[in-house]
Amino acid sequence: YPAGGATPSDGVVNLAVGLGKTIVDGGISLSFSPSCPGVLPQFGSVDDMFHYSQREFYAVAMNQLSSLSFADEAQYLVKGDMMTAEKDGVLDYIASTWSADNEALYEGINARGPRIITFAHILKNNVIPLVETIRFIMKLCEDSMGTPVEIEFAVNMGQGDPVESEMYILQVRPMVAPVFNPDLVIDENEIGNALCYST
Repeated sequence: YPAGGATPSDGVVNLAVGLGKTIVDGGISLSFSPSCPGVLPQFGSVDDMFHYSQREFYAVAMNQLSSLSFADEAQYLVKGDMMTAEKDGVLDYIASTWSADNEALYEGINARGPRIITFAHILKNNVIPLVETIRFIMKLCEDSMGTPVEIEFAVNMGQGDPVESEMYILQVRPMVAPVFNPDLVIDENEIGNALCYST
């Protein structure tokens, strides 16, 4: 169920429940740095947890009738809510639970309370070696292509046993580097008016 994308190793990884369309379309996803996977910058407060936690996901509509029309790229997709994902057993290793009784966030879904998508069992408790795998793949791809890369991936969590999880690389592409003008000339007047400059 988790889908994601990563930019260079010191950059950002975005994770979402369901298909990666959530991330591609700029929907709510979880962001973290591979060097500090336990730090979730979008969750600075309790309000942020409710505001910036994913609440919907995309899935393939398995009972959709086939069509010859390809005008709508999302014609075979459906949106589900996190209650549906929980009933399907998807949130076991992905969600945490907010307890209003003691105002604490508990990893997992064993307690009663609202679910917050934190991927805590994966990022903090390492039930699958996702962060290490992302680091390895990023380095391999960057070394092979000779440039920083962006990857898109999907993870199929093992039903009931995370050890059986599988990761799929969907796309790898080089990061586009800005082109600098090597003929740039800065004259003395510009240097004299500059706040600071370097040779």
